[in-house]
Amino acid sequence: MLKTVVDFQNLGFEILLAKEAQPSMTFFDIGAIIYYASIIPWEFPDFSVDHCLSQLTQLDQLIQNDGSVTTKEDRFILVTRKM
Repeated sequence: MLKTVVDFQNLGFEILLAKEAQPSMTFFDIGAIIYYASIIPWEFPDFSVDHCLSQLTQLDQLIQNDGSVTTKEDRFILVTRKM
């Protein structure tokens, strides 16, 4: 996020708010992972079940063995105003 803040400042923007968070997401079935990957194409470009079948099968096995799979997300918000 720091690079993005500096980039905006260098473009003449005042930073009004800059916050970062790393929330966790837990998936309890492979269908939820498939749905999630299909609705956010910027995170999973060119996602398809056929193309990712091998990886999805591995994830499904992990879920069956462990009960879930948890991911760590990286999110930030930046509110600026042109000076």
